[in-house]
Amino acid sequence: MFELKKSAIFRAVKQGRNPVFRLSASLKKTFFILFLLFLTFFVYGFFAGFRDEVLLRILGAVFILLSFCVLFWLTNAFFNSRLKNLKLGTAIEEAIKEPENYNLAEFLSFESARAVLRAGSNTSRLLYELLSCEPKLNFIFYRVLLNPKEIKKILRQYLLSLKRM
Repeated sequence: MFELKKSAIFRAVKQGRNPVFRLSASLKKTFFILFLLFLTFFVYGFFAGFRDEVLLRILGAVFILLSFCVLFWLTNAFFNSRLKNLKLGTAIEEAIKEPENYNLAEFLSFESARAVLRAGSNTSRLLYELLSCEPKLNFIFYRVLLNPKEIKKILRQYLLSLKRM
């Protein structure tokens, strides 16, 4: 049995589409850079003799930017540690012995589940998606003397030709 839409990892993939989780890493970096810029400006103003009112406003902005940076850092950490890495209820060895009693989609990683969801029932698209998101797969292809970039390029051309038909 393989029902992706009834698995916990599917719910995590759906939550990964939420803009809060999707943008948290880039917002964290943006607010950290702004924090550093305003902090530098504050230190410069402190030694250059800016008025106290101006320094207090800059310092307020520094604390606000730091707060947003920490908020998005925590959001990103929560998504990566709790939602992407779900705890399995059973061991995979047990599920392999009796696959009809378990939903095997539960054992997919977050990236693999997202690739399966994007690909739908097209196996060529699935291979293309897996090559795009799973760096471990590149190692396997290189071990059998295949260039994954070339395979990905060929698959892309094939998938584009299917869309044109």
